[in-house]
Amino acid sequence: MRGDRFHKIVSQDAVLGAGLFLEAREKQEQRFWVTARSSGAGPNWIQREQLGGTMFRKLTLSTIAVALGAVLLIPLAAFAEGESTSRLSALEGRLLALEDQLQSSQETVAAQRELLQVHNPVLGASHGGVDAFLESVSVGGYVEGSYTYNFKNPPAGTPTQLLQFSHPQNSFEFDAAKLELGRATSGSGTAGFQLDLLWGGNAVNLNESNTSFAGPGDIWVQQAYVSYDYDGLDLMIGRFETILGAEVIDTPDNHNVTRGLLFTYAIPLWHQGILLGGDIGEGVHWKAGLVNGANNSRANTDRKGVLANLGMAQEGFGVDLNWYYGANDAAGVGTQPAPVASSHPCADPSNRNMTQIYDLVVTLDPSDELSLWLNADWGTTQSPEGNGGHDTWKGVSVGAAMPMSDKLGIAVRGEYFKDKRNSRGLPNLLGGTTPRADSELWSATLTANYAITDNLTARLEYRHDDVDASPSGRILDDDGYCTIAGTGCADDRDIVLLDIAYVFD
Repeated sequence: MRGDRFHKIVSQDAVLGAGLFLEAREKQEQRFWVTARSSGAGPNWIQREQLGGTMFRKLTLSTIAVALGAVLLIPLAAFAEGESTSRLSALEGRLLALEDQLQSSQETVAAQRELLQVHNPVLGASHGGVDAFLESVSVGGYVEGSYTYNFKNPPAGTPTQLLQFSHPQNSFEFDAAKLELGRATSGSGTAGFQLDLLWGGNAVNLNESNTSFAGPGDIWVQQAYVSYDYDGLDLMIGRFETILGAEVIDTPDNHNVTRGLLFTYAIPLWHQGILLGGDIGEGVHWKAGLVNGANNSRANTDRKGVLANLGMAQEGFGVDLNWYYGANDAAGVGTQPAPVASSHPCADPSNRNMTQIYDLVVTLDPSDELSLWLNADWGTTQSPEGNGGHDTWKGVSVGAAMPMSDKLGIAVRGEYFKDKRNSRGLPNLLGGTTPRADSELWSATLTANYAITDNLTARLEYRHDDVDASPSGRILDDDGYCTIAGTGCADDRDIVLLDIAYVFD
């Protein structure tokens, strides 16, 4: 219908145009004759008239031919337009057919997917279930190795004393490989978990000798707990690192390579039980827990241990006061102290080795170029003589870390630790036959760290230790143990370490 209307309009316009053209030519001829007669051309005017007539006839015939040609071309234009319209209609039909085929294919695929989910619901739900869970799990860890040299030059392979992790003399060591799997809570009513597995020399050192839950071979389960957020109250159940201290088990998370005296002798390293925590507001937070004890996965006494924390974190400043009270019946973890057994007939077995530790950690970042920290500990435990007395220990550690460039940084640490009557296991280290002597330790550490890449870091560390024990003579010897004065004993020791760690997350 649109084509017919178009052809009709074109035909009418062509006829009208031809008529107007003939009328214009007729008026032009009339002007020609009027001009010729009025010019007084004399006897030749008839010839001119005849010539004009001839010209008029020629013009008239040419005009008629043009008009007839225009009229004859109209059907041809209409025919061409009709052919184009037919082609467009054909293309439109083919496009519609393709759309129908595509719609049919999509419906077929949807039906097959629905049929697959009906016959295999596990496969059908995997994308929204297992895949979504795996995407929410964070994976991390590190691989670490080191070399240690003691300038006292004891026999190769001799463990370096006064350190939590042994770092044998003149030996390349595979210290640790750790795998971390976890999912943090994301709001009220959500659950999470954390599983940390440790391999290597550090794992062997940390395996406790009683009721151990270390795993096969050299694997040590560093943390394994589930968590739940109950309207802002964080709940953890399982095995977790202690809340005490400024240093942690993982080397890459500390400013220095070796752990300090307070980490080694003043506090426990991990617990197993329940831990609650939350925020009070204005940067103030708290924690409280009930655990089996210190460094043991299974309770050896009816008495449990209690953990508590109150802290505050502001921009560039943080302070935490931590407290532990409870049983200390673990047999010792590496150089961690084992309790001194009570042999007194008046000793109360139900209250044996009850320990109390106060721990203060303060951090201060006055600028992007300087970080400072302070850690102080005071502890007491029931005397094994069963006479109502208590043995005490105390210590302080201060440190600073400074970046020197985008890749290079340095950290320094100084420590002092005093063990009254050697209740923290130092008699076994210092030797002798008088286990109830006092001891004092000093330590200074300088560490340079260099970021080779974003994940790979090399650290070079120098450490000096000084030991003073009473009675005199029970001091550190060349092999790291004390004998009797005058037989090669020394009261200080210097070591250097090279540590390389790759951290992935």
